[in-house]
Amino acid sequence: MRLSIKSLLAASAGLTILLLSLVLLCTFQLQRALATQAQAESQRYQSYLLANELRQSSDGRARNFQRGQSGSEYGRPGRTTA
Repeated sequence: MRLSIKSLLAASAGLTILLLSLVLLCTFQLQRALATQAQAESQRYQSYLLANELRQSSDGRARNFQRGQSGSEYGRPGRTTA
């Protein structure tokens, strides 16, 4: 079985086009995956910021509550207020 140069060139051109198409398809898929990952990372960071803000707010309220409890405003444990 002998193939001519023309048929070999046509086969290699077809194979090259097929491989180039696969590379382009993989590139587009990779770009979509990277965009999805970037969006997930951004959402995760926003969640972290909100959780940190909530924690700081909670800590501040706990400190304020403890200060209020330790003052004479609420009385001290073991003492009766008149």
